[in-house]
Amino acid sequence: MDDSKWGVETILAAVVLNNFVKNKEDSNYELFLLEFLNRSKYFQGKSKYNLYQKLAKESNGECDAISIEYSIDFKLLASPSCCKALRLTSNSIKKTTMGVAYGNARTIDEEQTMTVLHNLFRDKKLNDLLLIRNEEENISSEDMHDYDILNTLKTMETQKNLLLFFPFRFYTDEAIAFDKMLKIINKNLQDWFGTLAEYRELVGMDFETYLLTEYDNRFLLYLFSSNGFKLLEVFDDYQLPTYQKLLNYDDPLRHFQLD
Repeated sequence: MDDSKWGVETILAAVVLNNFVKNKEDSNYELFLLEFLNRSKYFQGKSKYNLYQKLAKESNGECDAISIEYSIDFKLLASPSCCKALRLTSNSIKKTTMGVAYGNARTIDEEQTMTVLHNLFRDKKLNDLLLIRNEEENISSEDMHDYDILNTLKTMETQKNLLLFFPFRFYTDEAIAFDKMLKIINKNLQDWFGTLAEYRELVGMDFETYLLTEYDNRFLLYLFSSNGFKLLEVFDDYQLPTYQKLLNYDDPLRHFQLD
């Protein structure tokens, strides 16, 4: 397929950003990832069908999701500048006693600068990443590209099993067989993040790493590996009530069709 016929778009702010919906305790992407673990055939197999739970208060480096047999931590695979821009440019949402109130974005007609991780890492070699990591003391938030890369590298150094939520949705502008689009997604994830996966294997070799993204109302679970991003599971997102609820907050008319 021609590259102009498909792309990726950021998943809505209410879904991605914790506490974006005011007065709602479930405004937290970690909650629907926990639901995913408890409904995923793959992760239920990892836990030997024991439920994953989130501790009321994390301490001593505990993982976000814990079962008797397996534990894993959640991380957003998105740059700090991207998350900041998304928060500042998205309309505000607040739960009230009367319903849901919507307001203007924090910034109106104000240009926001941000990086996109899959563009940042696409052309990087492992030596490039090691050089940036070694320059930590000389990198400030004003050096947006290197700063966002550095923060992502630190995430990769987490000594836990990781589920990386890539908060971008793949889409197509023309009809295409699902299996064919999966091949396109697989190839591009490998092109974008293959070197980052190589870094993760260097600094977190004793732990497993996975990537979760979305296409056609389905979550796609991949093994995050420099040897190839193996597709492990395709999961219908309607099975996650918290995810659907957050989507509805951001787009309350998404189920309505106008004649």
